[in-house]
Amino acid sequence: MRKISVFCLKGGVGKTTTAVNIAAGLARKGKKVLLMDLDSQGSISHCLESEYPTKDMFHLIANGAELEECITHMGKDLDLVPSNDSLNDVDEALGNRANKDYILSLKMEKNNSYDYAILDCPPNFGTMTRNALIYSDEVFVPISTDVLGYKVLMKTIEKIEKFNEDVGDEKVAISRIIPTFYDKRLKVSREILNRMQGDFYGIVSGSIMANSKLKEAPKKKCSIFSYAKSSQGAKDYGELVMDIIHNEKASKTERVLEKVQTVEVMNS
Repeated sequence: MRKISVFCLKGGVGKTTTAVNIAAGLARKGKKVLLMDLDSQGSISHCLESEYPTKDMFHLIANGAELEECITHMGKDLDLVPSNDSLNDVDEALGNRANKDYILSLKMEKNNSYDYAILDCPPNFGTMTRNALIYSDEVFVPISTDVLGYKVLMKTIEKIEKFNEDVGDEKVAISRIIPTFYDKRLKVSREILNRMQGDFYGIVSGSIMANSKLKEAPKKKCSIFSYAKSSQGAKDYGELVMDIIHNEKASKTERVLEKVQTVEVMNS
């Protein structure tokens, strides 16, 4: 099973949109997918039509629930563990519990019934994000193609570097940087995309273009593939899904961090 966290230190970069549409796209290709919402905003539940289970991510992490109790079935090959604002209380609920960053890994230890686990992380480095990264093998970083986005990308990668130093054997690889809100008409958008592709050659995916249908789909509580299968957004995420399926896990963490150090030298 490939375990992929979708993470960025900034909100509003298309993180949940990316997690939802990657998961939905993989399921449409016959892959069995578990989509997990670790964000207290519970955005995935607002993006997809689902029957909310009696127990959710909070109960899985803090109340001893088993995975099967927290799942809602979204379709033949897509399951969801939703969340809500109860996750704001997760640290209080866990208290001084030892190894609280490893709870998700322990809960998932015996579950290999999926081809993919896609984890939508909050835009911070709290307990839920640390649980996700320790459990995951890979991180996808969606980032908007603007000047602020590039700065956030560097901070996100540096934060993951520090995390990898702290956890030792539980290192996670940044295997995709996903440029979002790309507008080829804007010079700054083109320049930032070119910079990303130059600085992080080999792990930058095809860009997700700014597209009104991607904004509309969550209001209809469905993926872009169900809402507007002929749209640019469906095309872009469809290509990303095929890239995920057809390519190996990308570069090892050390390669990415070496590139970060090179960029830091160039910018110093």
